[in-house]
Amino acid sequence: MAMQPMKPIDSERLASFLVLGDEDPAEWRRLCDRLNAQWQPRGMAENHYVESLARYEWRLMRVQRWEAGLDRQDALPEDKVRLRRDLAKYRASIQRGYAQVLRFLLAMRKPPLPKRARPAPKSKRQTQCVWPDLKIPPYIM
Repeated sequence: MAMQPMKPIDSERLASFLVLGDEDPAEWRRLCDRLNAQWQPRGMAENHYVESLARYEWRLMRVQRWEAGLDRQDALPEDKVRLRRDLAKYRASIQRGYAQVLRFLLAMRKPPLPKRARPAPKSKRQTQCVWPDLKIPPYIM
């Protein structure tokens, strides 16, 4: 039975807790629409992973905006250094999560491997000697 495409990401539901006050909800909806068009999730699991990709991409775009805004702020240089370090850690965490979700999604899209025939069971005892000229006492075999 073929998997039917799922309904697209519910961008309105997710926007209620992901889009902050100064962010554009229309931009969030465009991101969700773009990912739905690209991946066309089939099944609940794929839909979940595509939603996760959208959340990670949104957070990465937010970090980029914060980094750009940091240059325009009047803050002490040591504060800027600390904030940049914290943003770099946050970005790395987001990128690791994004990569993991992407791996899961790609693994779900791989066709299953063909089943291989099971090899014949090997006997537990070797009845022939590897070296024919070697004399093995009969009580060892």
